[in-house]
Amino acid sequence: MKQKINLAIAMIWMLCLALGARGQTISSSLPDTICVGASGTYFVTPISGATYSWNVTPPYGNISGSSATPSVLILWGMPGTAVVSITINNGGVITTLYDTVVVEPLPQPFITANILVGCQSEDTGKNNIRGGAHIDDGHGCVKVCQGSVVTYTGHGPAGSTYGWVVVGGTILTVGADTCVVRWGSPGSGHLTLYDTSLYGCVGSKSVCIQIIEKPHAYFTSPLSICRNGTMWFTDGSTGSTGSPIVEWFWDFGDGGTYFTSTGMPTTLSHKYLIQ
Repeated sequence: MKQKINLAIAMIWMLCLALGARGQTISSSLPDTICVGASGTYFVTPISGATYSWNVTPPYGNISGSSATPSVLILWGMPGTAVVSITINNGGVITTLYDTVVVEPLPQPFITANILVGCQSEDTGKNNIRGGAHIDDGHGCVKVCQGSVVTYTGHGPAGSTYGWVVVGGTILTVGADTCVVRWGSPGSGHLTLYDTSLYGCVGSKSVCIQIIEKPHAYFTSPLSICRNGTMWFTDGSTGSTGSPIVEWFWDFGDGGTYFTSTGMPTTLSHKYLIQ
C-alpha cells in the first residue's frame, strides 16, 4: 500500500511539473510581424529549478547573451519567417514552446525627377518609369539649375508612405509620392526620401545635389537707330566655370530670332524694317 501511495504522489508531482511548463506561452516586447533591425525581449514565467534553452530557426535573429535563462534579447537581422523556441527542463519533464515571427525587409526606395540638366548623366536602366529619370549620386552629385523647379517622385513597395527632406531648396508642394522643389543659390544641397512600409519599416534614399549657377544674360546696343536701319548688339553674357554657356537664343522683339550652339559671335546685327 505504501508503495502505491508513493507512486501516486510521484505521478502527481510529475504532472504538476509538466503543467507548470505546458501552461505557458512565449511572450515578447515585440509584435509577431517586425522589421529588420528590430530587437526585443522574449520570455516565459520563471519556474524554480528549471533549466532553459532558446533557439531561433532559421537564424534570422541573433540571441544576445546567454540562451539558458527565462528571457533573452533577440536582434533581428534578416528578412523571412522564423520560429523562436524554448525548451524547458523542469525536473526531467521536457516542454518546448514555439512562437512564429515574420521579419519584414526595410524598403529600398529610389527617386526619379521630371527634369535633368543637359550635363547630368542618367542611370539608363531605370529611365522608362513613371516620374521621369532615375537619379543617383554614385557618379557625382545630381545637378540642378539655380532657381529651377523640379518634381521628384518616390518609388517603393506597394502601400508605402513617403516623407521628404530638402537642403539647399524649398519644398513647394508634397503629394502622395511626389515632392516639388525650387532650388536656391549655387552650391551644395541634399534630397532625402523616407519610405515607411505597411508594417512600419523605414528605409531611405539620399542624394547630394549640386546647384549650378544660372547664366547671366547681358548685351549692349545703341539706344536708337534710323528708320529701317541695322542695330548692332554686343553680347556680354557670362556662365559659371562648371557650367559654361552652350546655347544662345536672341529674340529681337519684331518676330526675328537668332539661335546658335556653336559659339556666339562678338557682335550680332539685326535690321528693323518699319512699313
